[in-house]
Amino acid sequence: MNVRKPFNCADTNASIDTVPFNRQCAAAFPASLICITNLSLVLLIIFKRKLRTTTNIIICSSCISSILFSFMILLNAMVITAASEQFGRYFSNLVVNPLFELTVGAIFNFHVTIISFERFYSVVLPFHYRRHDTFRNTTLALMAVWILPVVIIYIPLHIVQLRYSYKGCLNNFYSDNTKLLHIILSTVFFLPLLAISITYIIIMIQVWRMKRNETLASRTAGMIALATAPVMVMADSNTNLRHHCNSHPNHYERQQEMKRQRVFRHKKVLLQMLLLIGIYSISLFPFYIVMVLYLQNFDNDLVPAAYITYLIAISYLFFHPILSVAFTFSIKDECKKLWLRLQRRWSANKIAPLQVQPSKYNYSISLVQKISSR
Repeated sequence: MNVRKPFNCADTNASIDTVPFNRQCAAAFPASLICITNLSLVLLIIFKRKLRTTTNIIICSSCISSILFSFMILLNAMVITAASEQFGRYFSNLVVNPLFELTVGAIFNFHVTIISFERFYSVVLPFHYRRHDTFRNTTLALMAVWILPVVIIYIPLHIVQLRYSYKGCLNNFYSDNTKLLHIILSTVFFLPLLAISITYIIIMIQVWRMKRNETLASRTAGMIALATAPVMVMADSNTNLRHHCNSHPNHYERQQEMKRQRVFRHKKVLLQMLLLIGIYSISLFPFYIVMVLYLQNFDNDLVPAAYITYLIAISYLFFHPILSVAFTFSIKDECKKLWLRLQRRWSANKIAPLQVQPSKYNYSISLVQKISSR
């Protein structure tokens, strides 16, 4: 079998028949939208003191990784457009190359994973979560999320890539390390999905147990109420017992209401799971499938599909801050307040009808008329 030239996403010398458009320049527009949405959420969390919680800090860090990814795309597009062809090829192959994109993408996916585990501990193990939910532990976790992809993915692969570059056969880097790239791509793409699925399935089981316990508790309370009804009638003269019988149902109703609210909050988390898995799969899996197929035979006919699915994959970074706002109550409430404040300022800035004040001359005339009328 004839092995074709490996596909390099940053190769600017690809033929026109193979490359339908410039990937970096085409990704500049969605990268701008990604930068705007994520930067807005980061600034909101930074400037609002109430939003500086451990959960929001993790979300803020994930948005920063998205901003870094968008800056990388915009910088690459500007260099390719403005610089010389030789410098643009060098910059795309050795500085902001596909390995750097893969590393930043892994950093973001690791953030999605740690957000899923944070949700899991806050719901399933609330007491342990309150004990370990500190800024120190959050900082350590975020440092690991940022450092591990660089150490595991970028540094080893970049060193190997430099060796191929010095030998003048950079394209052979992809064909000689196909199995390693398969493993890395599978880990980067499937780790968040696996974490989301496992953690939220456990949350579903926990919600089901809470509902079952609530049903059993309500049945038991009804049976106890029926069994103790004659005793309550006979002990009507006892004031303390009557007060206990009247206050006990209210206490039980409050407990049941608290459980219903807790179940409702857990249902919102389940809805978040479905949206995360759905949007994540629709956005990233087509690109993963195309890249896996390409790495098997290096078929240049798959290059247009790889370019198009790449643009779809990076669109998930645009939806990430929107989902974070929709399913984080504190951020959602602050956004509503900010929107109402902007509406009030806009309505206050409308031009009001001018009230013409009487001049001193008119005032003196009216004063003379009052005196003469007397």
